[in-house]
Amino acid sequence: MGRTANLLFGNNRIKNGLSAYELAVLNGFVGTLTEWLASLHGDDGREIELRENAGWVEWRYVGDATWVQLFEIPGGTTDNSVEIYIDFLDTTAFVFTAPYAMKFTSQTAESGAATLSPVLDTVLAQYDDVTITPAAAGLVTLTGVKL
Repeated sequence: MGRTANLLFGNNRIKNGLSAYELAVLNGFVGTLTEWLASLHGDDGREIELRENAGWVEWRYVGDATWVQLFEIPGGTTDNSVEIYIDFLDTTAFVFTAPYAMKFTSQTAESGAATLSPVLDTVLAQYDDVTITPAAAGLVTLTGVKL
């Protein structure tokens, strides 16, 4: 697979509803929550496969032919492009730390807004600090690729 994602699921109850354990107790289950959870164990389900395809995370049961779209990856692409937006309120110098190894390919500014000095080096590496001094206030977009 070309991309890894963490899938997070909430454990919120339905508003004003009972938990599954509370429903089990109301229906005659006798025991602690831990005992009830242990009673739920059964045979393992079927194995699945995950893949990235054209900007989507897809899944299928192992051996099946059909892939099902699970969710679209934000931006709909799986390339390594990165855009970083810096909104300068004034011309005070700003220290930028790259969050990962990357190479900058361009920088743009709003009309009449900041231009950067110095121009960013196209080999900026992971965690390198670069001091950016804008010529004027405004939004600057740095475009690059993850390495």
